[in-house]
Parts: sequence; C-alpha cells; structure tokens
Amino acid sequence: MSPAATYRWLASHAPATSPESPEAAAPPQNSQPDSQPDSQPDSQPESQQQTATPQDSHQAITPVDTIPTADRIPALRDNRAAHPARKPGRLQKQHILLPLAGAGAMAIALSSFHYTMGLLRREPSPADLLPPMDSAYTPSTPPMPVGTTETSQLAGAAILNLKRENLPEAEQAIAQLLDQNALLDAKVALDAVPSEWRNASYPELMFLMGRLGWQWQQQEGNIYSVDDVQRFWKLAAEGRPDAAAYWNALGFAHYAKGESVDAARVWCRAAALMLAQPIPDSVDAADDRAALNCPPPIQSVTNPEALTAYAGVALALQQAALDPKFSQGATELLKQSAAYYQMVMLSNPASFDQTALAKNWLWTPATLRDWAALGSRRP
Repeated sequence: MSPAATYRWLASHAPATSPESPEAAAPPQNSQPDSQPDSQPDSQPESQQQTATPQDSHQAITPVDTIPTADRIPALRDNRAAHPARKPGRLQKQHILLPLAGAGAMAIALSSFHYTMGLLRREPSPADLLPPMDSAYTPSTPPMPVGTTETSQLAGAAILNLKRENLPEAEQAIAQLLDQNALLDAKVALDAVPSEWRNASYPELMFLMGRLGWQWQQQEGNIYSVDDVQRFWKLAAEGRPDAAAYWNALGFAHYAKGESVDAARVWCRAAALMLAQPIPDSVDAADDRAALNCPPPIQSVTNPEALTAYAGVALALQQAALDPKFSQGATELLKQSAAYYQMVMLSNPASFDQTALAKNWLWTPATLRDWAALGSRRP
C-alpha cells in the first residue's frame, strides 16, 4: 500500500474527536498525483505491508509536524539501535571525583598542620594556664584556713576574722605572716584593725603592730620608727603585765634607742616572769644605778626566753658602762655584763651564737655586733 493510501485509510477510520491537531484533517503534500497507479512494487518487507489495526493507528497518531511514513520508521529504529545514547558510567564518575576528593583532603591536612604549628609557637596566655572552669562550680564563702602557707590567703583570713571579731584566729594568721617575713601582707591585715582597738585592751594586736614596725625598719625602710615600735609594745605590756614576751621585746626597743637603764629594768622583769620569780627591787628602783643591779638567777636556766632576757641585761650593762653618766662604775658594770654573757652561753650555746641569733627577728645587726663584742670580754 502506498503512503497516500495508508493516510486515507487512517483518516477514514479515526473518530471525529480523535485528531489532536487541525493539521491532521488535511492530506500531506505529496509530489505524486493520486491518480498514479501503484505500478512499482514496495521495497519494504512483507511484514511491514500488513494493514494496521484501528488500535495501532490510534497509538501512531501524534501531534508532529511531519507524519511518519512506513519507510522512515524502520530507518529511525535502525539508527537508534546502531547508536544508543551513552550514559556516563560509574567508573567515569569516579575518575572525576577522586582527584577532587584528594585535593580537598590535602587542603584540610595542610590547614590542620599550620594551625597546630601556630599553637605550638605562640606563648601561652594566662587563660591557657588556668584550669578548665566548671559551669556548675559555685565559689565558697567560708574563710580560708589559717594553716596555709599562701601569704595572700593568710592576709585574707586575718582580715575576715578581724571583721568577725575572731581575734585569736586573726592574730595567729598575722603572726604566721610575720614569721615568714611577709611584711606587705601583714601590713594589709593590720591596717584592717579598727582605730578603737588600737589600745592596751588589745595587747596582742599591739604587740603584732610593734613587731611589724620592728621588722619593717630592718628591711624595708623607715615607714615605722623605733618610737612607733616602742609605743605599741608599751601598750601591749600594759595590757598584759604578766606576758614576758612583751617585756622582752620592749627591752630591745629601749636598747635600740640607747636607753640602757630602762632596757635593764624591762629585761630584768621579763626574766623574773619567765622563771616565775618575784620581781626584783631593782626594777622599780628610783636610782638609775640601782636599777642596773639586776640579780642573777638562783638556779640554772634553760628557758630560751629567760636566757634572752638575761642576754639583754648583759647588753644593757655593757651599754651603760660606755655611758659617761656611769663612768665611775664602768669597770664593775663591764664585769657584771661579762658574767651574764658567760652564764647565757654556758646554758645554751647553740641558740646564742651569731648564726642562730641572726635568724631571730628581735636581734638587729647592731645588736649582733654588740653581742659579739661582749663575747671578747672576760669577767
């Protein structure tokens, strides 16, 4: 059957509403006239010259510009079969992705290396040295214990206890600061003492204030004078007349000022208190020369504080012997001084040599020189 005859058959058997385009109602342009007989045999195979059924014709009608003919359809199929559309294979995708993945990994590795080297080269900041902060941590409000060795914490504990009027704990903390020679922290703590407490009613605080001034004068400068120290220690001794340590310290203040008679009185009282003996009459004697006649101990002495008091008496007698006021009895005073020195050194030589005394905060360099000079004398 010719193409023109096939088209007429399809158009005559199609339903009226089936054409999807108005162009389907008109016959296609054909160069051969309809009256031309089919004189030439079809070159197509016999299987393709069979008459199409109505169902096939309904599926074959499509809205295209050129209606497919029987001779075109096999050629199109043969062309598609010979040249199928090529899809990108999995191997081809891998060839594209692998180089990109490798470059990305190398970039990440280089960035990590440079970042790590930068951390190693830089100096640690204070924040790096701090322990990690726990978000659930709540700072505690109780005061720090007094037994710690951190001077700043000791000062804080002393101030807090002063505010709470816990005087024994505050005084213990300040004493530990002075034992460690932490003078700045001790000063901060003692500056917190209220003005109404700076009297003989608070003897231990007065003693600690005098000690701060004494140690400060030897090492840090002249913020405190010997007069300041003497005033504090007098208040302490007035507040507690039975405290031998306060009288002992006050004797060193008198001696530093050249007040040999007062120093001898105070040290003689301290020795009697340490040995639980009656206070000698020389302590309250009106005559200065009589005040220098401190009686020696009636028994051997092992108490270091009592020996310190007798060592002070020896120093006071030597200082008085050099005073023009006592020039007439200077020789006797020097003999008494040497006797006290010998008694002290025989009782406890290890505690009263130059090395040991240099570690005692009461003994100043000038006092150590005088003690060494006294050792060269003979009774």
